Amino acid sequence: MNTGMRNWYLSNLDITQYSSKINTIDVSKSAPKKNTAPTDSTNRAFAASLNFRLACWQPCDELLIFNELDVDAKPSDDQCQLLANILRSVGCLASSLPRADLIDWPVEEDGIQDKSDARKMMSAYIDTRTGKTSVLLMGKIAFELFSSTEKTYADTLGGTMKIKGAVNAFVVKSLQEILKDPSAKLEVWEAIQSLVKTN
Repeated sequence: MNTGMRNWYLSNLDITQYSSKINTIDVSKSAPKKNTAPTDSTNRAFAASLNFRLACWQPCDELLIFNELDVDAKPSDDQCQLLANILRSVGCLASSLPRADLIDWPVEEDGIQDKSDARKMMSAYIDTRTGKTSVLLMGKIAFELFSSTEKTYADTLGGTMKIKGAVNAFVVKSLQEILKDPSAKLEVWEAIQSLVKTN
């Protein structure tokens, strides 16, 4: 993530930015503890790790895609080719796949950043994308960042949910999972086709 985008995220999250780590206060020791006790299975799974990377593509005005990646990984050629093939098959990709934006969490090492902060960052990111009517959430982390339901990732796979009350989101396996299980390609293709027909 470039410095400008990082600073924009931090300012939107009201997170204090430190210019130097010398003589700074350890906020985690002096600040009152937030109530971060998990309330359901989704929260428990998400609370276990707040260290993630997402790749984001917007291949057309109507569709925004988030795919979870391993931390510090970049989308592989195989993953990009798979996504491009799926999108072309449903008419969502006229030319080549655009370059992915990489979204990392946490965005800074200092300060307290919990799940609600990560959700705010992703909500702000979606707000900057105009014209989208559908979002494809690929993988468990992508689902958990946007889910407002008590259903688990496994229960929601192949289903839809609403983001911000208006945007349709479809939950499917990550590109990595699909490459390991080629039979999942049909499921994802059908999901995308369904979303495109409603646009």
